Amino acid sequence: MVDKDDQETYSDDFNMNPGFHLGATINFPYSDVFSIETGLLLSTKGYNIKGENININLNLMYLDIPINAKASFELGDIKMYGLLGPYIGLGISGKNKIKSDGEKNSESINWGS
Repeated sequence: MVDKDDQETYSDDFNMNPGFHLGATINFPYSDVFSIETGLLLSTKGYNIKGENININLNLMYLDIPINAKASFELGDIKMYGLLGPYIGLGISGKNKIKSDGEKNSESINWGS
């Protein structure tokens, strides 16, 4: 991936930052096929960039509230479903850690209104 700003172009390797997705959902059926599903999910998001002289690690925690239309159907003994819809993401906490040329900096993410 290539990222570019006003001063220089970065070709560093953007790496996945593994996290978790934990929560509960509830299903409101309208028929045998269609329903609305919502819930509360605690999710971590972020990324890790490793360059020659810099390492940036961004960790964010969100409370996600999905509102999905759900279609369910059966194929023999297999029950399948598909979901489609938006979600509201509320930032709860976050931390940005930067290590550059042996110097370490860490800052908390301040969420705005």
